[in-house]
Amino acid sequence: NVTISGTPASGDSFTVTPATQGNTDVFATIDSVITALQQPVDGNQAAAANLTNVVSTAAGELGNSLTNVTTVQAAVGGREQQVKTLNSVNGNESTQNTNNLTNITDIDMSTVLSQFVLVQNALTAAQKTFAAASNLSLFQVINP
Repeated sequence: NVTISGTPASGDSFTVTPATQGNTDVFATIDSVITALQQPVDGNQAAAANLTNVVSTAAGELGNSLTNVTTVQAAVGGREQQVKTLNSVNGNESTQNTNNLTNITDIDMSTVLSQFVLVQNALTAAQKTFAAASNLSLFQVINP
């Protein structure tokens, strides 16, 4: 918005241009404020307006820069947490894989074979018992 007040005099002129895009260089923003502060503004309305514009623009740019830094910091923090979690998961999996390998390679073959034969005999007995029980019927007892 541009507001012009006062009575125009002969030869008065003004120029309105669009604002420049926000500066992403924080140090350049601070330099522009320093330069504007070094210019005298006593009784010069144009210089006072320029100083006001430079300071308000710099405040906006510094606010945007802070927001950008905070956003990047949050993203980096999230990635750091993911890396820590993956390191923990990988450490746990490595430990589990080592335990599994130890369990597989450090077996007593005679113990494993005797356990296998024991389970196999139990299975055979259960199958024979089921086969014998399924042939039983109350009608076979009544009508021989």
